[in-house]
Amino acid sequence: MSFTKNTTWIVVTAASILGTGLANPAETYALTLTATAQCSATPSAALYPTRVINGDCQIKQVIPTQNPIVGNGIDEATFWDFDFTQDPNYFLFSALAQAGNVLESAVLSLEIIPKTALVATDLLGIVDVQSNLLSEYTSLPGTLNEPFTFTQDLLSLPLNPYQPQSILASLFSGQNGKIPFRYDDDAIVVSSTLSLTIDESIAPVPEPTSTLGYLLLGLGGLGTLWNRKKMAKNA
Repeated sequence: MSFTKNTTWIVVTAASILGTGLANPAETYALTLTATAQCSATPSAALYPTRVINGDCQIKQVIPTQNPIVGNGIDEATFWDFDFTQDPNYFLFSALAQAGNVLESAVLSLEIIPKTALVATDLLGIVDVQSNLLSEYTSLPGTLNEPFTFTQDLLSLPLNPYQPQSILASLFSGQNGKIPFRYDDDAIVVSSTLSLTIDESIAPVPEPTSTLGYLLLGLGGLGTLWNRKKMAKNA
């Protein structure tokens, strides 16, 4: 009788172990990379064709016949790179992205100092991907010569949103791990941050089939032992 109870307990316990191993709940996984370019509100000045290095930014004059000065925030193009290789999660992010996981957001934060009313026509965007009017990112600044900051998801721009694959292509091609950005042309770029997020649901991982085999083999052995004991008792 005691052997029957023990056998039943072992069978129930084994079934519980198998059930637990084969029903691991799914997990929600999110990984974010962040890169920041830090410039200055007061870049040095130079004359065209000299380019001004302003922290992580580089400034060049785009209409030298009207304004030969570089560094005053008027008729200028400002370039910088978002260097994601400095983020400790870069290699994991790269592996997830190249495995086919989807980019869920690309949140840009930008601080500028508008210098003229023509800031309404300014353009910004990822180099060789696309440019959008400043008005597509945010309501236009109401005050000139004062810092102005906005935050916007590039994938959620109202008129011409970025495509996730185009951002990832920029990240992993050319300057591998860096996304080049540009702002034109009537403001001084003070700082900028870009955060890329991949969300993924990780499928449950079943226990190895060998574990199931060993448990079933063990249960079969217990059944054989029970039959032998029963036959010996009836002899």
